[in-house]
Amino acid sequence: MAEVIGGLRAGKYECGVNDLLGNLEVHRERLIQATGNLLSERTIQTIWADIRYGPYLAREQREMEKAQQYQQLSIPHNLDFGTIPGLSIELRQKLTRYRPATIAQATLIQGMTPAAVALLIFKVRQASKKGATLKEL
Repeated sequence: MAEVIGGLRAGKYECGVNDLLGNLEVHRERLIQATGNLLSERTIQTIWADIRYGPYLAREQREMEKAQQYQQLSIPHNLDFGTIPGLSIELRQKLTRYRPATIAQATLIQGMTPAAVALLIFKVRQASKKGATLKEL
């Protein structure tokens, strides 16, 4: 089974995985024909999910890797989290309550998403480049 999936990814078959699934609608019959009926229903679902959600997972992975690079970035004590657009009210309240000193500490707050971490990194870096106080942002 693994070699069939690997073959699909490597282009071993006449059509690629994306061609088989078209516009993200499962075309089971074409997938079964292309692989010689070697795939289980679960494998077909896995391939479909991999293609459908792959771009989203890749984006989240990039955001997490970027956040890893900035783990020790200090968050100024005067940062007004309530003025950062794009953060949920709940995250603004939690960040204000816990006052993390670094990005690493902020990532430990429950509900902190990779997108929220990226936004926080952006705001901290933006302020440090401008030399402005973060309350002005």
